[in-house]
Amino acid sequence: MENKDNKYLRRLEDLVERIEQWKQIGPACSEEEWTKMEEALEDIDELIRLIVGNDNYIVPAYRLKKANKYWKQYSIMNIETVKIAKGQVHDIFKSGKDRKNG
Repeated sequence: MENKDNKYLRRLEDLVERIEQWKQIGPACSEEEWTKMEEALEDIDELIRLIVGNDNYIVPAYRLKKANKYWKQYSIMNIETVKIAKGQVHDIFKSGKDRKNG
């Protein structure tokens, strides 16, 4: 079912995973941020369906720009910032220490 020819599909699927991670922070974000996250998820999901459903679908530039904006907005750094605000500082610094120590 996956359209392997489309060069954007894997990256868009990765973006959905990023947004899903963001969704896990739930109570630490505002209602407006939550609404925007849901809209971003719906937007990317629709784009993936269009790509998978049509082998000849050409992704419009404005949608790629939007996806890039989402990629930056829902980065791991932003997730960690919100987790710090939520009080999960210990877990973040522990994971950073674990990465340094291999």
